[in-house]
Amino acid sequence: METQKEDKKVIARYRSYALVGVAALALAIAALWVAVPSASADQPQGPLGSVAFISVYANDTQYGSVVAPNSLPAKGNFDELYVFPGTSYTIVSDAAPGDPDYNGGRWHVNVVMGATEQFTNAEDVLASGLTIVSTETYFSCPLLPR
Repeated sequence: METQKEDKKVIARYRSYALVGVAALALAIAALWVAVPSASADQPQGPLGSVAFISVYANDTQYGSVVAPNSLPAKGNFDELYVFPGTSYTIVSDAAPGDPDYNGGRWHVNVVMGATEQFTNAEDVLASGLTIVSTETYFSCPLLPR
């Protein structure tokens, strides 16, 4: 009897993890999708399940990236991404290739509310005084030179 209760708890926990994982993945793609500038019709981009070609600013330099749906557990080291929903502003990262603390394209998403200008580095985002909401979204994609 006790084993059945424990089994049910384990199953419920794994269902919760799966639900959180799917929700986190959807949030990551949606947050990034909002920040993706329009692209030509021949580029395979779109909602969850598609690939998005995006631009990212880091250290006042613009990079490109290809975002495919994936989700990572919140374990290990991640760099911070700042997205600006409701705007056409480019995403900003706190690290880039060549930085000693760059984690190879492992990202944690933060939502910046109320931005009225394009930022090109994380220091200015953090100094802006805008509301920054940390999410539970973690994923991977590389930054590529433009």
